[in-house]
Amino acid sequence: MHFASQFPLIDNLYSDGTNSASGHTWLDAGFVNDYLERSYANYVRNYGQPDAMVYPKSGFLWDNAQAHGLNAKVWGEYAEYFTRANGAAATGSWTDWYRDSQILEGKQTGEPHVPVGTFTTKTDVPSLAKILDPDYPNFNTRIPDQYRASMFISDFDAMEKKRTLPTSTCSGCPATTRTAPTPDSLPRQRCRPTVILRWGGSWTRSPTPRTGRAAPSL
Repeated sequence: MHFASQFPLIDNLYSDGTNSASGHTWLDAGFVNDYLERSYANYVRNYGQPDAMVYPKSGFLWDNAQAHGLNAKVWGEYAEYFTRANGAAATGSWTDWYRDSQILEGKQTGEPHVPVGTFTTKTDVPSLAKILDPDYPNFNTRIPDQYRASMFISDFDAMEKKRTLPTSTCSGCPATTRTAPTPDSLPRQRCRPTVILRWGGSWTRSPTPRTGRAAPSL
């Protein structure tokens, strides 16, 4: 993946949740409460949103980070909606969003099929709403992770120049080759549903180990 190739990994953490519903909570909170565990009697996926009983009373990692004086920012994780101001869902094909990513990266000319900011991400977790990036898409496999990478790297570059990089970050990459097949004319995405967490420490751009050049796209 582009992220793993271009940025050093401080930790190597995996969640062994029954499925993604509990896996997200294990990763984001380090704990799954009894209410969520008991839902598996019928093997029901419950991510919260809007069932707040799924969320651990102890809060999430970003809550803990801020409670200890660390700033935090989240891209996509636990985001429920990606809509227009009137509530209309995001539109456009996989190819439209992939082309948008190439335009944002300067690899193609033209205008995106919708300007950045047309759709915004929302969450029902109050503490997350304050630090959630509004332009980064939620879980939507019609939107390729290359678009998410373009958004994240643009934000990272801007924060790096301003020396405002947050201490703690979290970003979600949900696309898979099984659920989001790419057209034959475009590079195939080879990432599985992933949450990239970085809590504390420093995060500095680094070259790829073998070539010394910036990492290629997904």
